[in-house]
Amino acid sequence: MRKNCSPVPQVASLLWRGWKLTLRGEPVILQGGEDNLNLHVVTDRGDFVLRRYDLCMHWRAGHELALVSSLASRGFPTPEPIARRQGGRLGTWHGRPVAVFAYIAGEVPKSYDSDLAVRIGSLLGRLHVLTAGLRVPLRSESDPAELRRALTRSYRGLKSVGDWRQTVRVFLAREGNWLSRSWRALPRGVVHHDLHRLNLLVNRQTKSCTVLDFGEARIAPLIVDIARVFHYIAAESPGRRLPGALREAVLQGYEQERRLSDDETEALARYFALVSLADAARFLKAPPDGIASTEDCRSLAVYRANQSAG
Repeated sequence: MRKNCSPVPQVASLLWRGWKLTLRGEPVILQGGEDNLNLHVVTDRGDFVLRRYDLCMHWRAGHELALVSSLASRGFPTPEPIARRQGGRLGTWHGRPVAVFAYIAGEVPKSYDSDLAVRIGSLLGRLHVLTAGLRVPLRSESDPAELRRALTRSYRGLKSVGDWRQTVRVFLAREGNWLSRSWRALPRGVVHHDLHRLNLLVNRQTKSCTVLDFGEARIAPLIVDIARVFHYIAAESPGRRLPGALREAVLQGYEQERRLSDDETEALARYFALVSLADAARFLKAPPDGIASTEDCRSLAVYRANQSAG
């Protein structure tokens, strides 16, 4: 879905000063890469995407651009950042980081199906293979540690906090020690950490699939990426339960590119539970307006639905 975007003089000036691009016509807001403002701009040198980073600082955006540039140069399907006329790739727009990327035509998938699940799995496997041994300045955050921090937060104004804390407490008592050990022991590397369908573009003509928005990329056990895809699919499925056919399709696609170890395969169910609770913890740390209770958290509903499913 597209709609017109109004600040034409600002965008025109920014493109010319930063990238020596002359704007032709009005910028158009693009769906996808949902945590940023993404504008399709037509210029004298072709089509590009102007991205303003609304949720991260300049240093974090710079690290993302370095990773994305490396991936694009190795043939991974993600838009390549364009160098500025003064050097570097990162500029500033109203105090926020901004960059220009190659424009890639495509549409955000409307839902998950087996074909898309295979593609997502394959993209993750390819990402993990390409970045093996790559030195990038990404943060390394622990989901078990995130859950432990969740027990000490105040959650002012939210209802059912006691039930939420008890859920986390029971999970950590059962799995915490094992997860802390496995978090360090399982194969680690660069994970996208946010590969849901809104961060994908599919081209109907070429059938190609492009990955957007590496803003949450970090260093973690590689199966965190798979577990988070399970979480995103479950969140949009009936009853918040992960369909077995889509689970297997993701794994099929992944193992076309990278074989999972026995330890990784055995750990997946527990990591699915972990990432759902950790996602809930991050959401409840600063919930949006309209969230009155921890019971309104979709990630917590995914955790409970798939625990009860066995």
